Amino acid sequence: MRKLPNLFKPSPFKAGCLVILAAAVLYYSFGQNKPELLTALDNQIINAMFRMRGPESPSGKVIIVDIDEKSLKAVGQWPWPRNIVAELVRSISAENPRSIGFDIVFAEKDRSSPAAQIDRLADFLPEQLNAASVAQVKDALQFDHDRQLGEVVSRTPVVLGYVFQMKDDGLKDRSAIPFPSAGIRISPPEIDYADLSLITGYRAIMNIPEISLAPSEGFFNVFPDPSGTVRRAPLLMLLDGIPYPSLALEMVRSGSNIPDFTIHAASPNGENTSL
Repeated sequence: MRKLPNLFKPSPFKAGCLVILAAAVLYYSFGQNKPELLTALDNQIINAMFRMRGPESPSGKVIIVDIDEKSLKAVGQWPWPRNIVAELVRSISAENPRSIGFDIVFAEKDRSSPAAQIDRLADFLPEQLNAASVAQVKDALQFDHDRQLGEVVSRTPVVLGYVFQMKDDGLKDRSAIPFPSAGIRISPPEIDYADLSLITGYRAIMNIPEISLAPSEGFFNVFPDPSGTVRRAPLLMLLDGIPYPSLALEMVRSGSNIPDFTIHAASPNGENTSL
């Protein structure tokens, strides 16, 4: 009887390698739709890896300007008039940041703006406010808070934020399309964006036109896992078959003066996709 080569002789090490290989193949075969048990196990492994790594010291390159309780006591209730937000952007821009990101959507007009209230005031004061004075107020930049903010973000390194509505709510406006300034390519070029298994939004909730004058914009949707914890954040999402970058990705790209980027797809189903 011939002896088996050493390569084929059983050993605890080889058995362990086979178990790991089988588990990896099984885990990979589920793709994006992993059973809840495997997802929970994966989350615990991620938690353990972060605990093993330990906390990292801040680099000092990223500063969060938070609208907190102290801010609300000093300025007043939220939402603040947009002229105050414009002044905040001016103050931050004076420090020469590479990029300023807003995880806020200015989706409605500022009702505190004098230009928005002048018609109602004219009804109460018809003698003091004639048609000419009403038109003058509406045209003046200092009386329109939205235009003031739009004018500031148009000449500062601001990346505006928006969010994707994920479910069909019957309110889709196909003209409301985000306009990030990044150029996005895919490699290899024969792969379609739909093959990347990116999260797909139904419509974009945008900033109003008066404010949508910034150099770029990005989404800031977050997707908690079943435990309610956010462990992963998408860098790209699809809308009508077109990929759009996140707010974080656009801030890094624009702040680094990178005009475009390439999506390197390792396989047709989108697994192991990188930028």
